[in-house]
Amino acid sequence: MIARLHPRRRLMMPVGLLFVLLLAASPVARAQGDDAKGFGTAQRIGGGGDLTFDAGPAALSYDDRLWVYTTAADGSGHYAAYDGKEWSSWQGWDDQPSQFTWEAAPVEYHNDAVVFYTGEDGKVYSNRYDGDAWAGWETAAGNYTFAAAPYATTYDDDLDLYAVADDGTLYEASYDGKEWTDWGSVSGNTKAGAYQPYALDWGDHENVFWTGTDGKVYWNRYDGDKWGTPTALTGSGTYTDAPYAVGYHDDLNVYATGKDGGPYANTFDGDKWDGWTAYEQAPPAKVGYQPHADAKGDTEYVVYAGTNDHAYAAVYDGKVWAQWQDLGDNHAYEPYLIEYKDDTYLLSTGKDGAAYYAVYGDSGGGY
Repeated sequence: MIARLHPRRRLMMPVGLLFVLLLAASPVARAQGDDAKGFGTAQRIGGGGDLTFDAGPAALSYDDRLWVYTTAADGSGHYAAYDGKEWSSWQGWDDQPSQFTWEAAPVEYHNDAVVFYTGEDGKVYSNRYDGDAWAGWETAAGNYTFAAAPYATTYDDDLDLYAVADDGTLYEASYDGKEWTDWGSVSGNTKAGAYQPYALDWGDHENVFWTGTDGKVYWNRYDGDKWGTPTALTGSGTYTDAPYAVGYHDDLNVYATGKDGGPYANTFDGDKWDGWTAYEQAPPAKVGYQPHADAKGDTEYVVYAGTNDHAYAAVYDGKVWAQWQDLGDNHAYEPYLIEYKDDTYLLSTGKDGAAYYAVYGDSGGGY
């Protein structure tokens, strides 16, 4: 049984890092401009009510709606859907098998929305929505107990689930539409920290990133046949919380938060890593939690939570980074970026326990 901890504060430390990733083909960081748009005014998700959340949001664009999942302070999971005009009320599940902890991990697979949570009993649970009804909660693969939130993605025609177990191993299990494989180690002999891992399909491989208990960021990848060898992304400094990665043009950019509270980035061109680099123009405050990024065409968005209850975002337009946008002082946990109906949405949990959204370029006068 895993004792309930305040989400993401288990090994709390800064998490940002995002913006250094765009060191592009030059070792010189790109300059920051002054004239970029920003995120509009934050608006509350799901209306009023007595719900308070103590985890960051996770989201999925599915069935022409934007679905947001989060975890309430009492351990109940909840979701709300947005059709581009209005939000539904928050809804939960009557058959929830355990109190949940940490953030959710949603993914679309075979035309269904699938969501995963870690229970307070350490098991990973899943539920599936086909557009009409939820199938019901079930245990996802194997009998390990887990120490952090899972992460789910797809590769080829499989649904892949990753999670760090109590034994410090990062495990992966795959679902082919009929049955789950057994859990298998991705981290090898390394010990993974109690954070949510991150994975994405890039360069014809499934790429997985995690932070070790030694403060190094690790990478492994799957080519459709076998896993490679876990590799530490070397460089000065040590890191905390979960890393994040995004493909930008022909590069894979990875972000991590230094234990010194600074943002760092590393770039892979398909052959080699550049090495960790600090962003030359530091954010206004030290950062905490996992950074988040999104790339759409020539535009890249990055956002991170500060250790001062603020959050900060910047946007790269293919030439220069915009100045950091202060998103206000009502932020707890990591923010979340997602594309929906050609817009980029920023989701967050406030320190007031409510969930919020803002749209990039909205004319609402700023976050």
